[in-house]
Amino acid sequence: MPSPVAARRLELCAAARHDPPAFLRFDPARLRHSLGTSLADLAIPVEVTADAQGIVRAAAAEVALLLVTFHKRFVPVDQTDRLILREDYARLPAVPSTLGPATGGPDLRAAAALCAASHPALPGGLAGAWMGKGGKGRSLVGLWIELTRQALTESEGAAGEETTLIVALALSAELAAAEAQVRDILPAGSVERYLRPAAMTALWVAGRTGLTRAFRDAGRRPDDPALARAEAVLSPLRLLGGRGVATGSTLYGCDLSPGVP
Repeated sequence: MPSPVAARRLELCAAARHDPPAFLRFDPARLRHSLGTSLADLAIPVEVTADAQGIVRAAAAEVALLLVTFHKRFVPVDQTDRLILREDYARLPAVPSTLGPATGGPDLRAAAALCAASHPALPGGLAGAWMGKGGKGRSLVGLWIELTRQALTESEGAAGEETTLIVALALSAELAAAEAQVRDILPAGSVERYLRPAAMTALWVAGRTGLTRAFRDAGRRPDDPALARAEAVLSPLRLLGGRGVATGSTLYGCDLSPGVP
């Protein structure tokens, strides 16, 4: 079965091959704020606010809790009892027993379908509840939309600065750092090794949904070079620790872990 994720990654590789040195390199002359005296020690000062960090971490914790409760038949009882005492456990959205989201618009349905196609532990009903009304994933998508919109607006008057790329780099780093919240919730052992990639995949889908939605709302084309660069740094395998084919992930089609060196 063809994988839309694999097809898109091939498009990004083709865009990068067109001019590899310039694809993700910043031009110091176009940066509004930078540190360092040469390209070798160039640094861009960026701060992710505590509010934004809180949204990312809350979304990561909630999707991990949802995965544990949805797949509780595989989790030792003492591990699930530990999670019941958490304050955020009582506020978990209800997960319908459906393959897709019970409600929501086309973006939510597409995101839920992508989750289900990317990892078998992420059914569309669970993803729809997390990214739907009342779910923390909805706030995460909104964060990506809002900050990307702001970056697109600022980049228009920034003499060619890749503001959207800077924002994508900062938010992608926050998604990767949220793995700590996921590990804290998931039980140790084989269940954790399977559900953690599912949780990180959900974070990637939420980020990608918000990123593409912001570009679409701004009237930018799907082949916009700025979107390609932002999507390139929002790499799913980066969030999976580069071990996507060995953790149940089906991002690029079927799980190829048996027989892969």
